Order: sequence, then C-alpha cells, then structure tokens
Amino acid sequence: MTRSELVGRLEALRAAISERKPIKEYQALARELYKQLLAPAESFIQGKELVIVPHDVLHNLPFHALIGADGRYLIEKYPIEYLSSASVMQFTRGKRRALGNKLLAFGNPASADSVKQLKFAEQETAELKTLFPATTVLQRTEATKPKVK
Repeated sequence: MTRSELVGRLEALRAAISERKPIKEYQALARELYKQLLAPAESFIQGKELVIVPHDVLHNLPFHALIGADGRYLIEKYPIEYLSSASVMQFTRGKRRALGNKLLAFGNPASADSVKQLKFAEQETAELKTLFPATTVLQRTEATKPKVK
C-alpha cells in the first residue's frame, strides 16, 4: 500500500468513527487496515501485550480499534501500549516533566453487565503509579460518576 493509499484509508476510518457512520462501513475499514498492517506480522506477535511504535501517519491510527479476521478488536486480544518514535521522544520528555508526577486514574467502574467490564483497565491504571508516583487510582466501586465530576 502506498503512503497516499494509507492516508486515505486512515482518514476514512477516522471519519467513520468521528462521524458515527454505519457500523458496517467502519468495520470494513477496520478489517482492511488490520489485514494490511497487522496480519502480515501476526506470526511474530508473542507474549501477553503489544507495544506499538507508530511512524509518520500511523500516529493517527487507533490500532486498538482495528478488527482481525476473527472479528475481534485488537484491544480484545492484547493490552496495547503506544510508545513514541525516537525522533519524537525529545519533545515528549519535556512535556512529561511539566506535568509533574500527579495523576487521577479511573479504571473499570463496577457494573453488573459483564460486557461492560474492561479486561485490562484495572491493571493499566494500577501500573500508572510507576510513571506517576503520586497517582490516585479509583477502580470498581470507587470509580463513580460523582468522583469523576
């Protein structure tokens, strides 16, 4: 796929999401991008998590929203972490220092509906303490709408 084809497909996918186009249109785009970008590398993906280091226009691609041949979103298969490319890291380090070390994180609010459970959200929010030591993590029954407000 050429860069211009990739940009076109990426823009179409983002438009399908942001403009809430028919789900079948979104799914077709998400499946095609998965097929082109991830399927060729599937045999090399090993382990329990996936770390993505996007380049160029791929910084705008929500990889977690891509759909594999099995019908599952990529985020359903792996917890996903994004890392900046080496050329961008020089800019992100300064921003991170400016933010300090405080963070308020909400993970996996309590719900009787098992479909609404976020499989890795509790683990991800708990791990934020390694990056931001003064993090306050609210999960399950503590992650309520009044506390968010």
